[in-house]
Amino acid sequence: GVVLMVYKDSLLPLLTTHAPDFLNLWPNGGAWNSLGMGEGSIIGLLDTGIDSAHSSFGDEGMSTPPSKWRGSCHIESGHCNKKLIGARSLIGGPNNTEVPLDDVGHGTHTASTAAGKFVQGASVLGSGNGTAAGMAPRAHLAMYKVCNEQGCYGSDILAGLEAAITDGVDILSMSLGGHPQPFHEDVIAIGTFSAVKKGIFVSC
Repeated sequence: GVVLMVYKDSLLPLLTTHAPDFLNLWPNGGAWNSLGMGEGSIIGLLDTGIDSAHSSFGDEGMSTPPSKWRGSCHIESGHCNKKLIGARSLIGGPNNTEVPLDDVGHGTHTASTAAGKFVQGASVLGSGNGTAAGMAPRAHLAMYKVCNEQGCYGSDILAGLEAAITDGVDILSMSLGGHPQPFHEDVIAIGTFSAVKKGIFVSC
């Protein structure tokens, strides 16, 4: 065969539970110290629901939710607290009253990545042992279930966006989407534009 390019080999570090270090986020300094680890902010997630009993969502040391919060919790076992302040299912429309349990695992994963509290001794089958934390470990969380194992309908995403805006979230986080479309045909772009106009930061 023909050699087209030669690259210098280099050793790359593992970044499983070290993303906070990579982003200059340390418990006793760096950006976390000056930004308060997200304290007082409400992050709304549109995803597959949430495992409210997960250790990342305990509320020890959490402040009470801001008075502007207008959302609700539809978890029967009462696992909503000062960390997980809201949980709803919007699948099929805003009148859905089902419990927004995470049957897929994706919503729990993205919620803990965004705002999971410090969990010591986290590992994957003994590997990558360390303290896991979300990027804003003191922020409040609200989960809007708009997806299931099949995916996410645009109409449910729009219902979730409308609910999150009405409830008073500060940040919207969505790890979902499809093929790029023109903005005027993209329901996510249209819905999030309404959120941005109201001062909500959108991460999609």
